[in-house]
Amino acid sequence: MIAVVCPWNLPLLLMTWKVGPARWPATRWSSSRRKRQSTATLLGEVMNKVGVPKGVYNVVHGFGPDSAGAFLTSHPGVNGITFTGQTGTGTAIMKAGAEGIRPVSLELGGKNAALVFADCDLDVAVNTVTRSAFENCGQVCLGTERVYVERPVFDKFVTALKAKAEGMTPGRPDDPATKGRWSARNIRTRCCPTTRKRKAKARRSSSAAGSRTCWRS
Repeated sequence: MIAVVCPWNLPLLLMTWKVGPARWPATRWSSSRRKRQSTATLLGEVMNKVGVPKGVYNVVHGFGPDSAGAFLTSHPGVNGITFTGQTGTGTAIMKAGAEGIRPVSLELGGKNAALVFADCDLDVAVNTVTRSAFENCGQVCLGTERVYVERPVFDKFVTALKAKAEGMTPGRPDDPATKGRWSARNIRTRCCPTTRKRKAKARRSSSAAGSRTCWRS
């Protein structure tokens, strides 16, 4: 039995990555009841329809501590654990996996950086960073969160990236003309103050650094 612990942002994609290689029954739980993972449940319905035996794939929605997550990762009947999410939860899962020396696979959060050098194809660099930073309205664990640009192309890159960002329209995720939107109100409440702080910090850093700085984020 493999416990597949997935976050709320890309449940179907992550389940197709994780469940297939397990080769034996996999139980999956979502990270929060407030953001139920309908696509993970839909995958279970599809498996039932095509004849996958009952119990091979199980979806359990719940929280972490003192809930589905903790119960699954500490259960002696679970042979292995795979998790995508934040570092603190990964630490707790690693501790749980130590009981019985069970294998644990972790994909944890980070601050992914993009490097833009002066000899790059600027259009390709701008388009790539735009996609990696704003795809799924930024709700992707491997999205670009920092950009380091070499001085000779810094101004051109920032101007082009700014134009791309300003041309985006938030909206329904099934509308190809938009970049989607934040998945829940509590995420917006948490992210908006952080965005304002980052913007203020960026203005101060840019003003103080002037032309003396080779790399700016």
